Amino acid sequence: MTEAGKNTSEPMRLLVFGGSGKTGRHMVEQALERGHTVTAALRDAGRLSVNHPNLEIVEGALDDAAFLGKVTAKGFDAAVSTLGIPHMGDATPLADMTRVIVDALEAQHIERFVCMTSLGCGESAGQGTWITGLIQRTGLKYILRDKEVQEEVIRNSKLRWTLLRPARLVSKVSKGKIIRWEGSPPDRRIKWEVSFAEAAEQMLAMLSDPGSVYKGIQIAKSA
Repeated sequence: MTEAGKNTSEPMRLLVFGGSGKTGRHMVEQALERGHTVTAALRDAGRLSVNHPNLEIVEGALDDAAFLGKVTAKGFDAAVSTLGIPHMGDATPLADMTRVIVDALEAQHIERFVCMTSLGCGESAGQGTWITGLIQRTGLKYILRDKEVQEEVIRNSKLRWTLLRPARLVSKVSKGKIIRWEGSPPDRRIKWEVSFAEAAEQMLAMLSDPGSVYKGIQIAKSA
């Protein structure tokens, strides 16, 4: 477990999936602030109202192999995903979309991939408060199952992946430091939340952190 600070890296060409979402928008803005060149692949380009000379927005279906083939052919140093698909039922639309994305990245040898899933996936199952567990077993049951399959798709890929599993995502940045851990949670008081902006910041830091490759990493705030 570590208390995670900011990390810097050389400018990269980044491909962002989910850039119009609550975490994704922060991802795009922070990446541009750090000097990266960003291409945001969106299902609806009108949902991202960010203008910057180093930002390109491309619109298309993210489960369309032909579209993704054209996008990834532009060449990138890394890709990140903050995609989420709310739904009910046993279908796995997020995992299915991720499979097409992974295939496109592999075809163009874009090896580095950081993907945000959720606390409750993989070895983080059961972590958090009893309220967290209740929500995961009821309201988030199908979404978490989809994310579990998504993680499996990524783990079985040829990519140099990192899975970021944030605790409850909130809009406001609260007091306390970001803490990261793998496996069991640290033996300390934890505030089981993290802001959208902080999650984006952690993903950007992990892009240039070789120690995060092939790992599922949980993040929350110190209480």
